Amino acid sequence: MSKKYRTSEVLELIDIPKTTLYYYLREFEDYLHIERVNNRYIFTEDDINTLLRIKSLLKEEDLSIDNVKKVLERAVSLDIRAETQNNMKLIIDKIDSLANAIKELSQTQKKILDNMNTTYNTQQKILEIIQKELPPANRREPKSSIWDRIKRWWRGER
Repeated sequence: MSKKYRTSEVLELIDIPKTTLYYYLREFEDYLHIERVNNRYIFTEDDINTLLRIKSLLKEEDLSIDNVKKVLERAVSLDIRAETQNNMKLIIDKIDSLANAIKELSQTQKKILDNMNTTYNTQQKILEIIQKELPPANRREPKSSIWDRIKRWWRGER
């Protein structure tokens, strides 16, 4: 968690009068994300860096307020683009990961289907063998199921 600064600390760090700080806060509120807790300003390191940048652009580079806002807007725009690119990379990585997982599931599904086919074919072969070994159904008896015939055959009732 980054350090938080009070107004008095910021005034010392930036070396500007209190009135100038409050002017900056009003004029550049769209570019500063300062918290207010119990009616006091709480600044982050990012806020202090932005305030230093504003001071530098106004005092050292002698830009107008409107031009400083344009510079800050470009910086925000570039930050948003960079963040968007990072998010896109994360999304692409997630999609690749999901694609690999789907491919693995598909391969597993194919193996399961192959095993099911093998099992079915084996069952069919077993039934053919059993039907060859079973005695023919007695025509006087009611039609019995194959399983009833298997039970009788197993018990030796041929």
